[in-house]
Formats: sequence, structure tokens, C-alpha cells
Amino acid sequence: MTRKQSIQAWFIWTVSAVFFFYKYVLEVSPSVMTQDLMRAFHIGGSDLGHLASSYFYAYTLMQAPVGLLLDRYGPRRITTLAIILCGTGACFFASSDHLWTALLSRFMIGLGASFSAVNIFKLSANWFPSDKFAFMVGLSMTLGMLGAVGGEEPLAAFIHFFTWRPALYYLGIFGILLSGAFFLIVRDSPKKIQKVEEKSDFWTSLKEIANNPQNWMISVYSGLLFAPIAIFGGLWGVPFLQEAHGLSKEISARIASLIFIGFAIGAPFFGWLSDRIGKRKPLMLYGTIASFIIVSLIVYYPHLPLSLNYLSTFLLGISLSTFLISFTVIREYNSPLVTGTAIGIMNTFNALFVAIANPLIGKLLDLGWDGRLKEGAHAFSVENYQLALITLPLYCLVGWILLYFIKETNCKPVN
Repeated sequence: MTRKQSIQAWFIWTVSAVFFFYKYVLEVSPSVMTQDLMRAFHIGGSDLGHLASSYFYAYTLMQAPVGLLLDRYGPRRITTLAIILCGTGACFFASSDHLWTALLSRFMIGLGASFSAVNIFKLSANWFPSDKFAFMVGLSMTLGMLGAVGGEEPLAAFIHFFTWRPALYYLGIFGILLSGAFFLIVRDSPKKIQKVEEKSDFWTSLKEIANNPQNWMISVYSGLLFAPIAIFGGLWGVPFLQEAHGLSKEISARIASLIFIGFAIGAPFFGWLSDRIGKRKPLMLYGTIASFIIVSLIVYYPHLPLSLNYLSTFLLGISLSTFLISFTVIREYNSPLVTGTAIGIMNTFNALFVAIANPLIGKLLDLGWDGRLKEGAHAFSVENYQLALITLPLYCLVGWILLYFIKETNCKPVN
């Protein structure tokens, strides 16, 4: 690449990273609006779980088509439309008066957001050298996790100042403006590639990916280890910390956001370290078992000193970030022509496990609810949360077992 192309690559990556950042703000925003949403739509924990997961339902449905669309038509035009969909959905959500319109709006946000990860990974693969891909994936996730941090305490303060409806409306307007910047800055590739080389038949691509059992195992592993981040940081962590420690929403959001800060620090470091040692699996193995231990400590020993809760949540984010190496592994398992589709299918599992867990946790909370209300919203006991959040250590444990059946790539393409 020439110097001009290198500078252009970083501009393209930056605007893609802003979309990734924005996607995570919208994704985790319900975590600081739980009581607001329960009051506004007169719902309990189960319906709140479905409302938060309607985003992930769309995300799950779209991942395989997202990969195909970006492989066939390139990121610039398709992702521009996706960002517009995110922004419009946020505006509709802000004006929703009924649960079904809120569900539909959140689903719309999920449709647009489903392009963000595959978009930035696809553009990183197109614009940066292959030996830098693991680092670029980690760096991309750093920006994404900072967006998740922005969706915690800063968004809680923003909502406290404006109330939740205007705050979401302003976020929607930002997304629409971002779509214009994305269209003006982004180019699909540093060189013109003939369309015949870019196109791949969906069923042919799917068959190629499906015939490799390693693709399925690494995809399931990725979904299992991503879920605790989205479940704890994106919805249930803040109300759990409020109940367990008697903290304000803002302080609970600050603690919960440390999972994203830890992830933001760990993601590029472990991507770099994996390339450095020439191995993928060891870091994922150690990170996964550490995640199991730490998340069990957070959930089942909630009366730890507050300082240790800060530290534990931060370390959980660092340990969970090792799962991101799976994005590089899936790239090494598959030919470049189907990279976007393969990553999209893996992202399907990432969204699927969250989409299943959030309403399940909400249902378990409702079953154990003793009728207590707090400011007009359902309030759940620490014991309720401990039962419902058993999903988190179980996901980590199953992921750790699954890793023993995944083959090491030694940082080289397998095909």
C-alpha cells in the first residue's frame, strides 16, 4: 500500500469504528433505563427481557445475509443504509407509546446494527495487511467497547438530564448524520476488483462453511463467551448491582461499564499477543476459565467490598476479551471469498445466545418476584438474581469444554 492508501485506510477504519461505537451505545442502553422502560410500558422482567432482546432477534436473523451482502456488494452502500436504519429506529423508539411499537423500533435498530461488526472486519481485511488482522479486530473491539461504556454511566447521566425519550431521539439524529459521513469517506477496497471476483453464491458459500465442523464449534464458542458481556453489561448487571449493594443507578452503571473497559484494553493486547506467540487456543483457554471463576465470584459473592467489585468486573472484561481471537480463527478456517459470510454466521451465534438468555433471565426473575415495587417498577431480590444469572457461569464452562475440540491454526490459513 502507498502512503496515501495507508492514510485513507485509517480514515475508513475510523468512521467504521464510530459506527461500531454507536452500535454498542444503542445495544446496552436498556441497562440504564430498566425502571424507566418498565414504568413507561407497564411491564415486568420477562417483557423487559424481550424488549432488550428484540434487538438481538434482528441481529441473529441478519448475520448470514449481512455477510453475503457485504461480500457481494461491498460495505459502502449497504452499511450506509444500515446506519440510517439504526438512527431511524432510535427516533421511533424514543416516540413509542406502546410496547409493540417499542419492540418493533428496537428490532429496527438491531437490523441496522447487525452490519456493524462484519462491516469493520471486512473493511479491515480489505485495507490492512493480513498479518495485522488480529490486531485490527482487537482495536476495533476497543472502540466498540468504549461505545458500550458510553452507553452506561455517561448515557445514564444524559438520560438523567434530558429524560430517556429526548436522549434516545438525539442518538437517532446522530446516527442519521453519521450515515452521510460514512458514505462520503468509505471506499470498499484500495484497488478496483472485478465484480465477478467479488460475487459468491449464497448457497455455495454456506455449503463451503457448513462442511467444516470447526466453523460450527468456534461459532458456538464465540456465542457462549460473548453472551456474558451483553447480558451483564447490556441489561441485568446494573439492576443486580443496585440491589446487591444498595447503589445508585449511576454508580452501578459505572461498575458495570468496567466490563467493557477491561474488554477494550484486553482485545487489542491479546490479538497482538496471539500473533506474537503464533498460537490461538492457549489464550482463549486461560481467558475462558478465568471468566468462569470471576463471573461466579461477582454473582454469588455479592457482599464483597465495593473496591473488589470494581476490580472483579474490570478483570472479567479482560478475561472475556480473549474470545475475540475466535474472529481471527474463523478467518483462518475459510477462504477470503467467504470471509464476510463466515464471520456473519459466527455473529449469528453471538446474538442468538444473548437473545435466548435475556428473556429467560427475566422470566426466572418474574417467577421469584415477591411483589415488591421500587418507584413503580418491579424490584427483584439478590437471591432472584443469583438464580437467574446462573446462565453466565454455565456459558463460560460450556465454552471452556468446547475449546478442547477446536483445532489450533498456528496463526496460518488452514485452507
